Amino acid sequence: MGMNKIIRLIALAAIITSAACSKQDNFNTLSPGEMLKPISLQAHNNPTWASSDSQYEKSQNPAKWSPYFWASNAAALQSIANDKPRLEATVKALMDEMKANSIVDSDGNYRVIYRFPYVFDKYPMSAPWYSAFGNAAIAVGLMHIRNSTGDTSNDGLINEYLDTIVKKYSYKTPEGNIWFAEYISDDLPDGHVSVINGHFFVVAAMYEWKSMSKTNRYDRPISQGLDTMRDELPKFIQEGYFSYADGFKHMKDYGQQRAVNFAVASCKLRDEICPIAVRYQKLFNEWSK
Repeated sequence: MGMNKIIRLIALAAIITSAACSKQDNFNTLSPGEMLKPISLQAHNNPTWASSDSQYEKSQNPAKWSPYFWASNAAALQSIANDKPRLEATVKALMDEMKANSIVDSDGNYRVIYRFPYVFDKYPMSAPWYSAFGNAAIAVGLMHIRNSTGDTSNDGLINEYLDTIVKKYSYKTPEGNIWFAEYISDDLPDGHVSVINGHFFVVAAMYEWKSMSKTNRYDRPISQGLDTMRDELPKFIQEGYFSYADGFKHMKDYGQQRAVNFAVASCKLRDEICPIAVRYQKLFNEWSK
């Protein structure tokens, strides 16, 4: 086992010892942006992009528009913060993209809409389909726009996209836990599929918005989301790998290190998850030999 792996295990063990496995959520204890790091959407500079003629840090296919790439572009806005005309033009273009790829349904829910077909496992999903992950990505991107411009006029939009997750994209398990579903389509067996990374993405987005806006609006869904991480993470441990989706044990998560990162990040928000995070890190180290 490498020295870095040993250090990580020791650090996690120290967290467990000092925390005494508290069930209380660690709200308002982390620095801003801390929960955006494990989902790779923290604010950053890209000098190459800033000095080029490119509109965005990352280009994407409009026919398969990705809210994650959209949020990635918003995360790099500080690269052009000193070029006000370009910043304003880029923010406008981002907002136009967001509006073009969102709908407001008859009940007033703000939804990112995926207008292309997708195959999940053996289930072809016809367009359109929806995702708590997509809505959370929009919320994160809007937070980056807010930070880069100082404009708070879109705060209500952030709430709208997150509220839709709570009202429309949250599903209760037979045990009573709440999943924030990543894939929502009538073509799926239960109408939805829940995935650890999409679920945690929502928790991270809500936590960051709580930290930024000082709101208690999402305290309950954050806690519910962490309850699910606590109870469901162990079920994703298979023989030699972490699985990808609830009810799909045969599907190996394409981001095995990412699964560990989300377990560790959940530990930062809820101490009682730390023993599970240690187990994830230990198993990952063993499987990586």
